[in-house]
Amino acid sequence: MMISLGILAGFMIPGFLAARAIVQGRNIPQSLGLSAALSLPLGFALYSCLIFFSFVTAQSKGAELALCLYLLSTAALAVSIFPCGSAKDVSGETWPSPRQLMIRLVTEARIRFPSSLSKVSWITLLALIFFAFVTWSYLAYFAAQTASNPLGGWDARYFWLLKARFYFRDPAAWQGMFSSLPGEWSHPDYPLMMPGAYAGSWFLVNRESLIGPILVSLGFALSLAGLILWYLWVHTSARVALIAGAFFMSIPMWRFWSTTLYADIPLAFFMTAAGMFTVLGLRKQDSRLLFSAGIFAGLALWTKDEGLLFLIWLCLCVGAASAPFKDPLAVLKNRILPLVLAVIIPLAAVFLIKKFLGTTGGQFLGSGRSLADYGTLLFGNFQKTQLITFVFGLFASNHAQWNGLWFLVLFAALFCGRRGYGSYRWVYLTLAILVWFGYFVILHVTRFDLKFQIETALLRIMSHSMGLAFIFSIESLFFTRKKAIKNR
Repeated sequence: MMISLGILAGFMIPGFLAARAIVQGRNIPQSLGLSAALSLPLGFALYSCLIFFSFVTAQSKGAELALCLYLLSTAALAVSIFPCGSAKDVSGETWPSPRQLMIRLVTEARIRFPSSLSKVSWITLLALIFFAFVTWSYLAYFAAQTASNPLGGWDARYFWLLKARFYFRDPAAWQGMFSSLPGEWSHPDYPLMMPGAYAGSWFLVNRESLIGPILVSLGFALSLAGLILWYLWVHTSARVALIAGAFFMSIPMWRFWSTTLYADIPLAFFMTAAGMFTVLGLRKQDSRLLFSAGIFAGLALWTKDEGLLFLIWLCLCVGAASAPFKDPLAVLKNRILPLVLAVIIPLAAVFLIKKFLGTTGGQFLGSGRSLADYGTLLFGNFQKTQLITFVFGLFASNHAQWNGLWFLVLFAALFCGRRGYGSYRWVYLTLAILVWFGYFVILHVTRFDLKFQIETALLRIMSHSMGLAFIFSIESLFFTRKKAIKNR
């Protein structure tokens, strides 16, 4: 129990401070709830980036350097959130001291909580009970699954955890994780967000434990559900958010893959967060929120190679949303540039791995195939295209996997009306479609056996966009004009 609390606190505290640095001063409703949903993933990502660059810089002393940088980062974030004296932010507002902040929080809780309870309807109360029941059901399911299989699925054992052990067991030989000796299946050139987070859970308690990676996976899964709950709570209503949150937590795809220690749920989280901050930034015309969207898009890239495609789709959506503006330089400066600047660090890390550390040459870049080869793979086999299209439709309609999620998305897309796409809600659906389109193309050009790819990966990669698609479907159907105006 103490190990679990130590791991969670070690990631949550700096992650929460980082989340506060992102959201404070942005006029975001219920920002504490948003910060809580972002805290664990940001803590995992911060440590994973620091440990990678620390090992690149200090080699065998990388673990010690990473810990020092992690503590310094936490202190720097704390100072930026709670500055000493009467420091002011850019708007001229005086920052409260930690003591003043605690008094304010306690006072507000004492005044608002009882009064809000008196206004809760029976429907909302029942929705809350239902949500609590589904949450408890999921936690029981997660505990049972991970207790019977604590090392996760095949990829987790021979890919993510393998690389984490290089960090922890033999820091002097850490570059062995990039060796081609284990085989191409170990993806030596892949990003290292998950191995860094798993190794970080061990370094925080100074021992290699089974519970660390399990808590990391649980943290990402609950954070994704919490992020969706917060957004719908703010932009629809409490009862809609609770019922929708319960539905999301009942989706078998989300439940099962959260127990495998794979990177797909973390990738879905970062994609969802990036899309969410993009929409908020566009609504509020706030370049800092778009910079935050870039941070999460960069972390998606740091999680899996698929994040690079997502970054391209995100820039295209921002460009499309900016098309009505007549000043292209202002659009470039205030919208595209913040996105690009935010991904520099994870992009540099991925470049180092693929250019100097990885040994396989990559599945696509450096594979030796020409543009003509890719053209033939894309357009030269109509039967393959038909098969991939059929399988996408078959998998999306599988109720046992999705609980009807994609039918709900289709219904919302067809019947939400013009207003349902307003206030940049179309960005969520467009990103989800583009993510699927990217994977549709990849299945055409992959050098692995198509049947093997479909059997082992298609359902998982389809899940990357489920948070974006789900937010669109619920908000487009249940948004209220009053809240939409208030939250702009």
